[in-house]
Amino acid sequence: MKPTVALLLFAAEFGEALKVQLRGGSPCKLVIFEHDNFQGKNAVFSGPGVIEFEQFTQVVPNDAVSSLRVEGIPTCRARLYQNADQSGWRATFGPGDYNLAKILQLSTEFKDDDASSAEIFFMGKRGLGL
Repeated sequence: MKPTVALLLFAAEFGEALKVQLRGGSPCKLVIFEHDNFQGKNAVFSGPGVIEFEQFTQVVPNDAVSSLRVEGIPTCRARLYQNADQSGWRATFGPGDYNLAKILQLSTEFKDDDASSAEIFFMGKRGLGL
């Protein structure tokens, strides 16, 4: 497939995300909080992209995430990983506010105070993380 055709297909499927980015905003953000109920230190990440250990731990200490917020268009997703190399358990969240009780209700994988990296991406119509 030619690059121009691929870009047009991407634009058709993710047009809203592209419009937001062209306006200078981010179509997807992850905010992590050190404590439950959105308390303590917090860090904001814009995506899409992988949030490596060094970025992830600049403000909120390693293994200290207890609540989070995902902001953006409906296809926006944030995935937290147990380990710095995006291995171990993983838990994926769509747009919304997640205190610890809600996180544990929605994810059997997430462990309190045990996340070390993250990824922000978009879900395609076919369920693919792009």
